[in-house]
This record gives sequence, structure tokens and C-alpha cells, in this order.
Amino acid sequence: QPVKNNSNLMNETVGNPDLNPSFYQYLRFMYSTFNDKRFSSFSAWFGGSITKDALVTNSIYNETNKQYSQTVNANESPYNFNGNIMYNTPLIAKLLHFNSSTSGGYNMRYGYTSRKNETEIDTENLTLGDLSKTGRVNAEQQLSLTFTQKVIELGARGTVKYSNTINNLNPTPSTTYDWTGSGNLVVHLPYSINISSDINYTARKGYSNFDLDECIWNASIDKSLFKGKGVLAVKWNDILQQRLNIRQIIGDNYISYNKFNTLTSYFLVSFSYK
Repeated sequence: QPVKNNSNLMNETVGNPDLNPSFYQYLRFMYSTFNDKRFSSFSAWFGGSITKDALVTNSIYNETNKQYSQTVNANESPYNFNGNIMYNTPLIAKLLHFNSSTSGGYNMRYGYTSRKNETEIDTENLTLGDLSKTGRVNAEQQLSLTFTQKVIELGARGTVKYSNTINNLNPTPSTTYDWTGSGNLVVHLPYSINISSDINYTARKGYSNFDLDECIWNASIDKSLFKGKGVLAVKWNDILQQRLNIRQIIGDNYISYNKFNTLTSYFLVSFSYK
């Protein structure tokens, strides 16, 4: 809407009634197969998209560092492509299972930004800033082993995530790494009682001041009732009170790292009936 929004005096939103609708196209190829003798499976997919007249942000700053933001149609077409390959198979029939998942992609985003040596900016005719091109490469590898038996279930999983983002207006790339190791245990006791626990340890690098490790430990106990139709469960989440909720956000012409407040360790009692 062409109505000024002054809720933040240092970030004024400017309307644009001349926007065209954007047109998004996406194409995806998939392949999967299953070996019924080994009970193994393989799947792969690859996809890509492109957007015509994409709605992006035009950010103009005056000499006091006040930002004027307006949504505009991009002259360039943002695009991305990504894919995933997954394979799982039993190593020991009905006991030990292996799973591998590999994914990656590339994303190109556009925006506009510039800084003016002026105090007053003409918002009725907001100029288009310099083209901002943000390219991001990401990759992830996950491996897991699961041991299943009548009394006990054990699982172990390792994940590595990589992200590299670079912008043409800022040649210094932003590179982040996430390493995660996790395990879970389920014990089936008599009288339809199950005890389970899982733990996840994550190490981070490249998140500015948020290069913090965290260890999330959860545990629960449940009992089946009414001939298996009902389940009463008690769960203790984040026993060590270390959840951080750190996220990387990539915009049209900015990268930010955010840490969100979150509920610390808590108990949850639930009953379900089906």
C-alpha cells in the first residue's frame, strides 16, 4: 500500500502501488527403487526454480543511517537448485540398519541497496539502489546406524552442515559449519512400559559471536493402557538447559545471526487415545 509506516523511525517502509505479480516456476526430477530381498532402498531427487518479477527489497540509507525500505520487482530473476541422495540398507537382517543422506544446493537472491549523502530522501520517487547479488552454497551429510531388538533399541547419527554465502557488495564470504552427533536409547520393559532417552551435541563455527556448543538431552517414560489404545507418557525436555536456538537468516541484501529466547528445561505429561 502507498501508505507510510512510521512504527520504526529509523526504518521507514515505503509503499509501492506499481508492483507486478511475481511468477514462480519449479521443476523436480525424482527416482526411487526398493530391493525387496535385502530390504534396502535408494532415492534421489534434483530440482530447481526461477522467479520472474520477484518481489525484493530496495533499501536506501540517508546520511544519518536511516533506512527507507520498499518492495520492488527485481530486474534479475532469482533462482535456486538443490538435490538429495538417500540410501538405507540392513547390515544385519532385522538387527542393524544403516542410512545415508547427502544433500546440497545453490541459491541466488537479488536486492537493491545504496547510501545517499542526503538527510531527506524523496519517498515519492525512491531511487533504485545498486544491485545486490547474494549467492549461497550449502551441503549436508548425514550417517546413521540403528540397532533394533525386542528389548532394546539403539541409534547413533552424525551430521555435518556447510554453508558459504557471498555478496557482490561485500566480498568477504560468510562461511558456517555445524557438526552434530546424536544418540538415542529405547528400553521395552514388562507391563508395556517403555523408557527412552536421546542426546544431541552440536558444535558451530562461523556464527559471529554465536559460535556456541550445545548439548540437548531428553528423556521419557510411557505406558500403554486399554489394550494398547491409550498411552500415558511423561517427558523431560532439555535436561541440561542448554538449548540455544541460533539461526542464520539470509535476506535480499543482508545476512543476520539471531539467538532466540526459548523455554528451558520442562516436564510434559500427556495422554493419547486412539
